Amino acid sequence: MTVTKIPLDEELSKLVEQAIRLGGHNNANEAAAEALREYLQTACEEIAKCLALHERVEECCVVPHGGGVRAIIKLKGMQPQANTAASNTGLQRELVEHCGRHLPHFAPPDVFAFTDDNLPRSGDGKIDCEAVRRQNARD
Repeated sequence: MTVTKIPLDEELSKLVEQAIRLGGHNNANEAAAEALREYLQTACEEIAKCLALHERVEECCVVPHGGGVRAIIKLKGMQPQANTAASNTGLQRELVEHCGRHLPHFAPPDVFAFTDDNLPRSGDGKIDCEAVRRQNARD
């Protein structure tokens, strides 16, 4: 299967045009901001789905962070205090390669954060990425 990579600026241009046509925005800046938020949300969701398929990932959430994205991951069978940079460097590389194989049109997360705790859930039982984002905003 061949995957055609669409440059981000081309994709965003299409989304901006669509937002202007359908959203009734007063200017292109509003439309561009909305298009970028939608694109980033979709990218985070797709990256999280991909990471969740990795054999060592129990659960994860991917959230915007700075100019990129951060993956917050609970590993299967992770022991408390096992979250050290030295012990996770190889795993981070493995996860980046995993994303590259399965999601060639999205960049992998810029930052990986590993946790011993379960990720917060919303009322319907899904991971509450907004709560995860707030918890990780200070890092």
